Amino acid sequence: MKKLFLMVMMLVMFTTALPIMAADVEMVINDPPVMSIRQSSATGVTTDIAHTMQITTINTDYIEIISVRLHLSGAGGANNFTMTQDSALGAAYDTLCYSQDMTLVTDIYYLYSPGEAIFDNNDKIIFAWTNGNQVTWGLEILYRQR
Repeated sequence: MKKLFLMVMMLVMFTTALPIMAADVEMVINDPPVMSIRQSSATGVTTDIAHTMQITTINTDYIEIISVRLHLSGAGGANNFTMTQDSALGAAYDTLCYSQDMTLVTDIYYLYSPGEAIFDNNDKIIFAWTNGNQVTWGLEILYRQR
């Protein structure tokens, strides 16, 4: 009797139309699954930042940048820290994605909203900064592969 009751309840649950809010579910047909969060990092002592990130693994269609963190041991000087997309489609599609004047800055923590920084896995993401004050720096990029 209990089994029959459970089966009926399950049938009612699966056949009863429940309202679904648009914000509750986002489904894209053929959307590849989210891979684990990964890290790309670089560090330097009195050198410039010239870090290129390119993810070209099998079964990855694109990458999504989650956050960019940069720490300097002292104020950075009068140069900008930049993040630029070097598009696989060609120079006409290259885009400056982030720029920060480092004159008085020692720390950057830039957190992207979900879906805001998605790049093709054939693109290169170039992080650059001229180290005018000869400080020690550490750069960390968190990203997802899809």
